[in-house]
Amino acid sequence: MGLTTDVKGRKVIVVEDIVDTGTTIVALKKFLQEQGASDIRICTMLLKPASYKGDVKLDYVAMEIPNDFIVGFGLDYDNLGRSYKDIYVLDTDSDGTPDTIINIPEKHMKYFILFGPPGAGKGTQATAMVENFHLCQLSTGDLLRKEMAAGSELGLKAKALINAGELVPDEIVEGMIEKQFDTVKGVEGFLLDGFPRTIAQAEALNAILAKKGEEVTSVVSLMIPDEMIKERIAHRAAIEGRADDANEEVIANRIRTYHDKTEPLVAFYKGAGKYNEIDGTGTIEEVRGRIADLMSKY
Repeated sequence: MGLTTDVKGRKVIVVEDIVDTGTTIVALKKFLQEQGASDIRICTMLLKPASYKGDVKLDYVAMEIPNDFIVGFGLDYDNLGRSYKDIYVLDTDSDGTPDTIINIPEKHMKYFILFGPPGAGKGTQATAMVENFHLCQLSTGDLLRKEMAAGSELGLKAKALINAGELVPDEIVEGMIEKQFDTVKGVEGFLLDGFPRTIAQAEALNAILAKKGEEVTSVVSLMIPDEMIKERIAHRAAIEGRADDANEEVIANRIRTYHDKTEPLVAFYKGAGKYNEIDGTGTIEEVRGRIADLMSKY
């Protein structure tokens, strides 16, 4: 098969542009095993699941496509379409002969925003959302710490402002968010936690996504009654020894602050048809199931 280097005892990653029947993959894996490769992983940009007959596990599939003639992005049919920058399906005549080129719709990233009052279980549920839907969670606090630790231009600006006792302006936070959108790979989308916090930030987020031809997918808002918020915060305070959270007035103020800050955003996203409330009461598994049912629609 034209192997020009020794793979004995080495990990080999096979990257394919397209896998259909899987005949080549099966033969290639067998060959590499015979050559002594210790670990073999198979990745493909495109997969035709309807025609795949191989018994070899595919470790990463970027996109599943119909069992049609595909051209573009290095793939061609009878020398047609190889240099196209997009991927296309060749339409066929009644006899199955390729005829017309039809563009395959571009796969968009998903952008979920997580809302929820203190005690609603956002942290617990966010972990499952990220794992189950292959998302990257973005928390503004974590991003600030990461950029400052890395000594990036944005991080240095943020550090200087914080050391001076000033608030980090929106444009720096938004720059950090946009940087993550542009650089994080290997995920199907993002889960924004703690951003946006204002209408101005929500509008800035829309502008950032519009430049990429994207939009907010959905706001997932975990809702529990105020009395349950008080109970959960007080219970957590008792376990963690946090005296401030055991004070009823402090708890009541946190609840008021949350509602005051999020109500304008709720109205904003309701107006855009993006807002979805999830009943946050019940067991962790029950709430997780409700969230999964909603997110699976997108």
